Amino acid sequence: MLLLLPLLLPQADGAWPLERPLDRILLVSVDGLRSDALLAARPEELPAFRRILAGTSTLNARPDPDLTLTLPNHTGILTTLPALGPGGHGWTRNDEPPAGATLHDGAGRYLPGIFDRAHDHGLATGLFAGKSKFVLFDRSWDAEHGAADRTGTDDGRDKIDEFLVDRDPEVLVERALAALRRRPRALVLLHLRQPDDAGHRDGWDLSDDSPYRRAVAAVDRLLGRVLADLEEQAGEGRRVGLILTADHGGGAPFRGHSARRELWINAVIPLAVWSPCLPEGRDLYRSGGGRWTEPGIRVPGRSEPPPARNLDAGRIALELLGLPPIHPVAFRPRESGTTEDPLPSNPETPGVERGPPSPGRGST
Repeated sequence: MLLLLPLLLPQADGAWPLERPLDRILLVSVDGLRSDALLAARPEELPAFRRILAGTSTLNARPDPDLTLTLPNHTGILTTLPALGPGGHGWTRNDEPPAGATLHDGAGRYLPGIFDRAHDHGLATGLFAGKSKFVLFDRSWDAEHGAADRTGTDDGRDKIDEFLVDRDPEVLVERALAALRRRPRALVLLHLRQPDDAGHRDGWDLSDDSPYRRAVAAVDRLLGRVLADLEEQAGEGRRVGLILTADHGGGAPFRGHSARRELWINAVIPLAVWSPCLPEGRDLYRSGGGRWTEPGIRVPGRSEPPPARNLDAGRIALELLGLPPIHPVAFRPRESGTTEDPLPSNPETPGVERGPPSPGRGST
């Protein structure tokens, strides 16, 4: 509990102070990263994380209001929607997706994502993940299932230019950075699985030199390489940025995270924005223009004022790139109004029929 005290001390600040949009965004999701794992580290232990958190950040963000699972939360990041409730994305299962399944099946409609927005506006896109079940996203927005491009030049239905699953994080980082440089403007998602692997194998143990702490330190070394590359791109005149978040925490039970989503150790995660184009030392809640409510130690449900969530990472990416949101207003509970989707259901997308959300399965 004492480790959480620094999470709850806000700092006064303003809003995004950008003269013009960024050119390239790397969105990094660290699977199973608890915020207090970053606080437990010695100052010299996690230099890359510390640099990223020195931007605009909070260590008191939350995952999906109902599910602390990998696929539903990454679906939220990519669609900027929660899983359940009116207008939710509807994907609740967490195992390998069935053959041929797409996100549109669970939603009962075409489900646009941040890659729709980016690709249709001519940006390079890429998704580099450490788990094979992320094939769900590539399939959902491929040349067969993606929506027609009705924005300017026709860039095609396949919304993800490059997709790779590899258990080797070094390969993922190398390929993600290369994809980011592919065109003058780009949006790329990088998923790193090591902390989640260590947590499920050995527990979400924050003691010195635990496997979990070592996994977080390994991610920090990779992020150091990422920051060096982004600074090199900035030196070449590119306006670059990095958004960092996690899909869930973990530790309740000791080697899990899904059975007790209401417990803070499963639900308190980071959300940080770093860019050479943005000032440092800004608290995300104070700079959010009132869109989020600081939750303290609580884990708010869908009907409560929303905290900053990992699904906001996708919204922030579009904002910083100067692209229109997928949804014109942030998702709110039914009593506050429903969400309209400006990207209509695609009548040319086959096999999309309304049905109940798929059952939740799996825990990694």
